[in-house]
Order: sequence, then C-alpha cells, then structure tokens
Amino acid sequence: KDFVIIVNSDGPLKNSGISDIKEIYLGEKRFSDSVKLVPINYVEGRMKNAFLKEVVGVDSKAYRLYWIKKVFQEGISIPPSMGSVSAIIEMVKTEKGAVAYVPEGSVDDKQAGIIKLTP
Repeated sequence: KDFVIIVNSDGPLKNSGISDIKEIYLGEKRFSDSVKLVPINYVEGRMKNAFLKEVVGVDSKAYRLYWIKKVFQEGISIPPSMGSVSAIIEMVKTEKGAVAYVPEGSVDDKQAGIIKLTP
C-alpha cells in the first residue's frame, strides 16, 4: 500500500470507515458533530492516484472534473492540496475535522494527535 489515512485523534472522524472518507473527499459529507470536515489532498502523483482509485473510486482527472462541476453548482471549495507530508501531518494534528493520506511509514502508531484508519 502506498498510503495510510490519518485523522485527528480528538476529532469526530476517529471511528470513520472508508465509505465516510469517500463521502468527505467527494464533498457529500461536510460536517460531523458540528465540526467542519477538512479533507486534504497530497499533490498530483502516484500516492494521490492510489488513494483516489482505492478509496474514492475515481482517477485524478475524473476527480478534478467532478470538483470543478461541484464548485460551480454548489459554491463549495475544492479540498486543498499540500506538497509537504510534515505540513499535512501538522494540519491533521491541529484541525479536529481534518483527514488526509500520507505515505505509509511517515507516521507511527503512537504519534500524538493522529489516528491511522485502516481501509
């Protein structure tokens, strides 16, 4: 596996399943327990492609087109992309509603503030 999914250990996503993560990345689920959910994408590349294919069920191009349409129809923002794994990890630690995927091995099981979800 190229990636692991991480969420804030104090946030509402700590018991989420893959279907929840998919809904969040598709913008269908935007709040949980009144906490705004913040899906974070990694920059274009192999890991993002693997995540989108395995979890969301689309390729990168289809995902981009989906979001362009959604932005115009619903006026919501595309999930941000970040190119730094350490910045993504910090964002997940500080943002209760954050969810992201990072390279496997970049977070250990006991890292404070983070829970790894198993697909």
